[in-house]
Amino acid sequence: MVTGLPRSRTAWWAVVASTPYSVCLHEPAKSCATFDELKDLWLSLPVYRGISDSGLAFQMGRIMHEIEPRTIIVERDPSAVLASFRRYWGEPFDESRVETMLHDAAAILSDFHSHPLVKVVKFEALADYDTAQECFRWLMPGNPHPMREDLFHMRVNVDREYIARAVTKPHTFWHMQGVTPCLSS
Repeated sequence: MVTGLPRSRTAWWAVVASTPYSVCLHEPAKSCATFDELKDLWLSLPVYRGISDSGLAFQMGRIMHEIEPRTIIVERDPSAVLASFRRYWGEPFDESRVETMLHDAAAILSDFHSHPLVKVVKFEALADYDTAQECFRWLMPGNPHPMREDLFHMRVNVDREYIARAVTKPHTFWHMQGVTPCLSS
C-alpha cells in the first residue's frame, strides 16, 4: 500500500507499481461502499497487489491489523499540500477545514512510522530515482520487474474534471467516518 496526504504522488505510484506481476489500484476506497468491500477487492488481486490511496489515513489501524500490507507512507508537509491544493483548484475552498483534515491525517500516519511493515519516504526524496527504486523493491520483494525508468520520469496530473465528477458521485465517505481525530500540537 502507498498512502500519505493528498497531492503526494499516489497516482504516480499506482502507475509505476503496476507491472506484469503486480497491480496497484489508485484510490479504490471511493468506489467501495465499505471497508469489507475494499478488503475483498484488495485480496482478490494478483500476487503483488496494492492500493495507492491518500484517503486511507483514517483507516490505517484496521488496514494494518486485518490486511497487513507492506506500506510506503509518503510524508509531505501539510502546508505544502495546502499550497498544492490552491494551485490545483485555482478557486476558493474551505482551507481551514482542509488544513484540519490534513493535520489529523498526518498525525495518524505518524503513529505508524515505526510499524515493521511501514517504510516512510519524504515527498521530496521521490524525485531521486534510486530512492524510488528502493521503495519499489521494498514494497514488492522478489518482483522480477524493476520499476521502469521511463515511468519514473512520467508526470501524473489527476484531471480536475475527473475529481469534480468523482466527488459528485454518491459516496458515504465510510473511510473517514467513525474516526476520532488525532489532536496534533
